[in-house]
Amino acid sequence: MNIDIVTPISVNDYSVAKTSIPYILNYLNPKKVVVVGNKIINELILNDFGTNSRVAFVDEDAMIDGLSFQYLRNIMASRKAEKRTGWYYQQLLKLGYAFLSEDDYYITWDADMIPLKEISFFDSKNHPLFSTSNEYNPWYFITSKELLNLNKCIKRSFISEHMVFNKKIVKKMLAEIESNSGEKWYDRIIEAVSDDHLAGSGFSEFETFGSYCMTNYPEEYGFRKLHALRGGKTIFGEIPDPEVLKWLSKSFDTISFEKLDVCKIKGKPYTKPGFRKVFNPFIYAKSCTYFVKLFRKGNT
Repeated sequence: MNIDIVTPISVNDYSVAKTSIPYILNYLNPKKVVVVGNKIINELILNDFGTNSRVAFVDEDAMIDGLSFQYLRNIMASRKAEKRTGWYYQQLLKLGYAFLSEDDYYITWDADMIPLKEISFFDSKNHPLFSTSNEYNPWYFITSKELLNLNKCIKRSFISEHMVFNKKIVKKMLAEIESNSGEKWYDRIIEAVSDDHLAGSGFSEFETFGSYCMTNYPEEYGFRKLHALRGGKTIFGEIPDPEVLKWLSKSFDTISFEKLDVCKIKGKPYTKPGFRKVFNPFIYAKSCTYFVKLFRKGNT
């Protein structure tokens, strides 16, 4: 696959990303893994992957003219939403990579997600594929309506922790945001989020781009659903060893370890080869998820 995979990484994400990057190189076979981060991340990447020519680094504060973490933090602080600076910043960086990409497409990949097997991003006719999920946040669509007069256009969600971006379409979308407002696209995106929801989750680059494509270029993309295991940290705690990840690949395409999750399952039976030989990973993971939900319900 002759396409870059772009992954914005914060210091808090690095422990998972350090494991994920070799899996990305092995299973997804990108032209390069492009890590976007600050100077601390650059030092970590040089230390762990410095000799690998397929791992590149881009300084997050030098990537988009006029935009830096501090610039965005000042805006967020003025609207009492400073704690969410990083969450919005990584979305803007994913969109802004369209101006750096040397290819027609680039793929963004969340730093807390590990691929467990080979995954194709294009169909047999070479159309890029949207992966979909069941997530829904109405404020994502209120913001995209404000920005581009977009409506929710599919039953499922475009949120999937990765996305194939068509560079030309991203640029057209951002240019349209600017022409509608007379502002820089990144300023307008943050401005379009209401004060009530900026401190939470008021914008989605995935929902906005997916809706823009299906509204304006409905034949450009196809659809598929991956078997993704969210909440890996609640079940396994820290990242399991390679043998356990190999076992999980029997049922799942990816696994995510969100940094805010806390392990709720005591014991590690899956570390025993005999357990993995007998038990299906899908049944084990879904059973654990069910008990975690019961635990949460009983403590509310």
